[in-house]
Amino acid sequence: MKKVRTKRRARLWSAIVFLIVFLATNGGMHVMILNRENEEKMKAEYTAEITIGRIEAQLNKHLSKTELMKQVIESGATVSDEQFYLMAGFMEHESGALEGIGLAPDGILTQYYAGEQIPDITGADLFADSKCRDNANLAKEAKKYVVAGAFEKRDIES
Repeated sequence: MKKVRTKRRARLWSAIVFLIVFLATNGGMHVMILNRENEEKMKAEYTAEITIGRIEAQLNKHLSKTELMKQVIESGATVSDEQFYLMAGFMEHESGALEGIGLAPDGILTQYYAGEQIPDITGADLFADSKCRDNANLAKEAKKYVVAGAFEKRDIES
């Protein structure tokens, strides 16, 4: 009888020890998996923040360059084609973020700089073109310049 009790106790203690070890191992693995997921989330968040920072820096760089052109235009000074091309050339960036820069008082494109990427489209009516109309209206109503795009490289009908 004593042997049977001892066997039962041994089995019970073995089951209890197994259960404790199993739960501890399982809990430890769960914590490791959660830490790994948190690390991956933090890496993804950091990458997203860095990317956003780079994009903001690039946009701010372009917007600060357009501020000079805005001030020249708002001053009422006449800008010759050579001066416009010179200023637009400074605004262009090797990344290709700005592919075309245009002046369109009253919605008619009077000066346009695109390097050699797009043929000359001066004289185009931006209010008549469906893809440019919204931005042209926005610029007209706000009485400010508009940075817009990306648009397909195509000829705008005059």
